Amino acid sequence: MNPLDTAAVAHQEILKNELKARQSINQKYSLRAFAQNLQVSPSFLSLVLSKKRNLSLVQGLAIVEQLTWTRDLKSHFLLDIKNRGATNFVAQPKANKAKREFDIVSLSKPKSKEISPESFSVLSEWWIPVILELLPILGKKANIEEIETKIRVSKSLISRALKILCTLGYAIKIDDYYERTSAEVLEVKPVSSDHIKNYHKQLLSQAYSSVDETGVLSREITSVLIPISKAKFSLVREKIRAFRDDMALIAQDESPNQVCALCIQLFPLTGPES
Repeated sequence: MNPLDTAAVAHQEILKNELKARQSINQKYSLRAFAQNLQVSPSFLSLVLSKKRNLSLVQGLAIVEQLTWTRDLKSHFLLDIKNRGATNFVAQPKANKAKREFDIVSLSKPKSKEISPESFSVLSEWWIPVILELLPILGKKANIEEIETKIRVSKSLISRALKILCTLGYAIKIDDYYERTSAEVLEVKPVSSDHIKNYHKQLLSQAYSSVDETGVLSREITSVLIPISKAKFSLVREKIRAFRDDMALIAQDESPNQVCALCIQLFPLTGPES
């Protein structure tokens, strides 16, 4: 069972679905083990799952920190807790921190716009979406000259990128600077496309260059080799997508000063068993 199947589902049911999903993988996985993973007591978790106890928002935030759920699922989970009356934020550091994080998850989540691979073709050069992300960082300094100091591409390519972004409605020119017009995140449909492949190759090339050009404290490049079955491959792939969304959420900041690429690769190094 997939905990993502949650349209209008209570937060207790979402936790039940997560427990069942883990038990479908490991039949010996117990409620006690689940409680340990969530860092709560088994008796408390039992009360929550039986709907004899509602979670507070502080408790809900602590629980979602232990889970690799998508941003949408975390938002649904926390909103359900809030809608069931958990609004008692008091003047305590932990509670105030929970409220701020809840606001980030539930209220400040960027809207997304899915575009087709064909539409993505005009945005598939790596520097175009990077420049789009740079605009709010630079503010009223977001002109061609200032952008050139932040990204290793020519003025002509920056000018071309800005024209494309303005034509598509993602940016607008105001006096002598450019401004992003919305907080929409561009998401490409998960299908095979030469334009998408080219975009990934470009980002991997940037990662390759960063090994020599960027200090070890300003990047993180790591890898692990794992023997894996076809069934587990699909599960790991799903978890990677959830992790990617989690990192986008964690990285949200009121005053960012750079654009980074989080590139995660999972690919076979040997052929499947014959």
